[in-house]
Amino acid sequence: MPQPSVFDELQAISGNDGERINQVQGRETAAEYARRIKNLVQEREASERAEEERVLSKFAGLQLDKAEDMAEAALLLCQSLKDGVIARGLLLAREFLKRTCSFEGAYEFKEESAEECESRDFADLKERMQEFVRGGGGGGGGGGGEDVQSRALAVMWMGAIFLNVFVASNWTGPPMKIHFSPLPCHAEVESSSETAAKLNAASQHALEQDSEMFYDGAEKPIYLRAAITLLFDVMSESRVRPLSLPWWSARAVGIQQRLLHGRSSTLHERLFELWKDAEDALGSCPGVIMKIDVIMMVMVMVMVMVIVIVIVMVVVMMMVVVVVVVVVVVVVVVVVVVVVVMMMVLMMVVVMVMVMVMVVVVVVVMVVMVVVVVVVIWENYRTAAIRLKRWQLVLNATVELLSLKEKEVDIEILEVLVRCAIGKKQEEEEKNTSFVMGIYAEWLKEEGNLAHELDCHSKALRASQSAGWQSDANKFEQVVDVLSRLTDAYLREGSSQKLFSARSALSSALVKSKDAFEGHEGYQTLQSLLERVKSSSPSSQ
Repeated sequence: MPQPSVFDELQAISGNDGERINQVQGRETAAEYARRIKNLVQEREASERAEEERVLSKFAGLQLDKAEDMAEAALLLCQSLKDGVIARGLLLAREFLKRTCSFEGAYEFKEESAEECESRDFADLKERMQEFVRGGGGGGGGGGGEDVQSRALAVMWMGAIFLNVFVASNWTGPPMKIHFSPLPCHAEVESSSETAAKLNAASQHALEQDSEMFYDGAEKPIYLRAAITLLFDVMSESRVRPLSLPWWSARAVGIQQRLLHGRSSTLHERLFELWKDAEDALGSCPGVIMKIDVIMMVMVMVMVMVIVIVIVMVVVMMMVVVVVVVVVVVVVVVVVVVVVVMMMVLMMVVVMVMVMVMVVVVVVVMVVMVVVVVVVIWENYRTAAIRLKRWQLVLNATVELLSLKEKEVDIEILEVLVRCAIGKKQEEEEKNTSFVMGIYAEWLKEEGNLAHELDCHSKALRASQSAGWQSDANKFEQVVDVLSRLTDAYLREGSSQKLFSARSALSSALVKSKDAFEGHEGYQTLQSLLERVKSSSPSSQ
């Protein structure tokens, strides 16, 4: 049968003559490949739809006021999160919220603003979920310790599912056609409506921290808001805290920090507290220690077996040598005494050499095995330190590994350590930014460049609001000075957007410094500035 030409193969790729090429060479054509992939996708979608129907049907039959059914519901949420199927987990979480946070009627703002409605909705979610965890929600009956544990796990898994939805919508994909909000009270609001847009903007405003604006290009911010509410606000007051709760909470707070225009000292401190809790939780888990103990026990058993085998071999060889010597002596004792003596000496030398070789081999094997075990322990130690971002421990482990493996240098680990050191140096240099930006803003003011002056004052404010300014008098006076100049610039600019930004910055500073400096002259200065801004706003006029 003739072989196909290059032109025939090109036609096969375009689908013109694929069947003949497939018959000649037994290869799959492009059309067949597309059909096979399409069939696989359809089969997978059908399988997932069937699994969703099965899970939802099973969940619908559970009574959440029973401890056994509550544990089964939490297990369904956990399994959907473990399988990595975001759509199924989201459907299950929304059904869970419908049964625990019922809402009837059309959603409307009434006399409230979008921010007030959004704040009210999440306050209601927090209150109902706290009541549910305590045993008073989701069907009404209180439960014992196991019931409360299952409820806490269910709330944590729902928060983790909402967090994964937000991450998939903004980073990992794939794109999902889902409702803009997971809350039952928003179910009747169209995702493309003006109400949905206002609620999304209100959630972005609620996610702001320390006067840092939230990234307005983020998709579905209400899911991140719901995740933080369930993982942090609800579970922080629960008497039952699952083992992995600090890890999920730290992940949610870290994502919120990344989406702010600048760094928030409050979120920074909260993130370190959560990682410390996660580290303590990891230390309380005996799994890692048990794994190391099992490895060491197996190594000891192997070494004991090797030593026993070596001893048995030596004994057997010695017995063989003795038997041979005795036989030789009995047979030719009179004839070849000298030969017998020489043979015995030679055999003894051979046995000694073999024993020494075996001993050396055993010692070398034991040393290599001990070195390997030590290297594995230090590598595991370094990996755990990297995950916990304990860079000093990472550096110590790296030094120990370099001493054990002189020619093997982990470039990626060294790169992370160098970047960490550079990052710390940059943080120290940022401490002088407030003073420099203030001087530059004054020069821009003389030049009449108002836009750049506002930008410099904003950078000076972020730099002055370092950790502890709410209780340090010197830092507080510096913040008051920067806010005074920034407010003056906002008033000179005069737009409603800038006046709103000035009012937000002043209100945030007053709230955070009220406990320590309420009677302070600087606190009164901030109050007078706020009144001045309010009187200049268009709404007050």
